[in-house]
Amino acid sequence: MMFVFDSSALISMSQTCLVKILRQLREALGAEFVIAESVYRETVSTPLHIRRFELNAVRLKKAVDEKWLRIEQVDTDAAMDIVKTANNCFFAKGGPVSLMHRGEADALALVRQLNAQVLVIDERTTRMLLETPLRLKELLEGKHNAKIGARKDNLERLQGMRFTPQSTAAAL
Repeated sequence: MMFVFDSSALISMSQTCLVKILRQLREALGAEFVIAESVYRETVSTPLHIRRFELNAVRLKKAVDEKWLRIEQVDTDAAMDIVKTANNCFFAKGGPVSLMHRGEADALALVRQLNAQVLVIDERTTRMLLETPLRLKELLEGKHNAKIGARKDNLERLQGMRFTPQSTAAAL
């Protein structure tokens, strides 16, 4: 079984000292744990030079160095297509509502590229966009205190991308 991790999920695990338990889980399941290069940069390369985040980065770097957390190259075109589609699903006050960053898109693209079974992500917005987009629209209307328009074609396109064989998203 293959798990693809988003940056925020790894950061949360590292901050709460769960990286060792994650390794044990991987071994118990006989699973593969994979991240995109951009996730590595966001969780390890950049934070290694920021004193406040250095310890978390060191924990995750060790996982990669020990080869139980693997880095994979992502199809950039696929990731950019996901970002473009996601960020053009909802509109408010005449412009698109930005919902997804490149890191989340890279994780989603990697899930499709590797045919992974599980996406580990704790970004509520991304999860809702994939699982319950109309509920996300309601939340956005409350947050922006404005009527939110939806582009049904982009929502359907995003839903049609099928990010895992079972369309599973794991929440932390």
